[in-house]
Amino acid sequence: MDIAAIERYLSFRVPEAQDLRVVGLQRVFPGISRETWLTDVQWEQDEKRVVRGFVFRLDTPGGSIVPLPLSYEYEVYARLQGSGLPIARTFWYERDPQWLMEGREFYVREKLEGTVEIPHLGDPQYQAMHIEMAKEHAEKLALVHTLDWQRHGFAELREKFPEWRVPRDETECTRLDLELWEKIFYEVQPEPYPAMAYVLAWLKEHVPQRAPRISLVKGNNGMSEEIWQGTKIVGLSDWEVAHLGDPTEDWAWAVVQGIDQLWEVDQILAHYEKASGIPIDRESLNYFYVLVWFKVFACLQAGGRMFIAGKDQRVQVASLTLFSHLFLEQMAKASGLHTTARGSESMRYN
Repeated sequence: MDIAAIERYLSFRVPEAQDLRVVGLQRVFPGISRETWLTDVQWEQDEKRVVRGFVFRLDTPGGSIVPLPLSYEYEVYARLQGSGLPIARTFWYERDPQWLMEGREFYVREKLEGTVEIPHLGDPQYQAMHIEMAKEHAEKLALVHTLDWQRHGFAELREKFPEWRVPRDETECTRLDLELWEKIFYEVQPEPYPAMAYVLAWLKEHVPQRAPRISLVKGNNGMSEEIWQGTKIVGLSDWEVAHLGDPTEDWAWAVVQGIDQLWEVDQILAHYEKASGIPIDRESLNYFYVLVWFKVFACLQAGGRMFIAGKDQRVQVASLTLFSHLFLEQMAKASGLHTTARGSESMRYN
């Protein structure tokens, strides 16, 4: 990111700011799907110094590992403004060629103060604090899942994005989402993965027949995904794979990302069910573990495709792609697919 370009852009967007200067610029790591830049800016206004923080979000030069448009995530953020959820204010999505950053579109949102790190994991002295954080996570997901998504304009997103599916009723939630991600997987895979045919067969055969309700599903959530101040979430972040569907999926994401390091999963789910009034079927939860790993696997293949094409040759992208087999093993374990080795690896479908 070019500091001078940021200063010119923000001076254009905030015309009342005089002598606007970037005083801090940091790229967020380990995030790899897209670039996220934290920017601290100061300017003079009405003879007073103003200090503000902004976040610039844009695809990497080669594209994004997440095979959905950057504007998809922006539109989700935009519709969550005023919803009562702890969410960063979103300001602008930029497509005008004169403002693009190295030719790349971007959007800008508010910088929230806090941390994504969970302190003292594994230390029993902090068990009470970790339980409070688990309850907080459950309560915030309850707010997401009980949000009136129709009133906030989420049905209209299907007019902007063919990827945005709107279930007609609770029986369509998972089937529509699986159809989308099957299509994405076959579009992004750099080479055939015969084993995934078995995984997809299992996913289709075991689709939950009915979701407890149609909810806004956050997608990527769990450890190190949200912004914390103490034991409170001040910013729900990472909405790039959000969609309408079964709220159970969000708990699969949370468990896959290690929320059980805070408290026992059954205890967290019981707290969530009390806060939301939404029951979480444990058999469906097992299904969504597989679907989550399938989505992660597809995203890694999108990254591998960019690497092979020479569009993004970061070592991190190559290494994640090479470790795709670990996610395949997770799918095999959760779905009842087993690996056997007799000269070569194959998949057996139960």
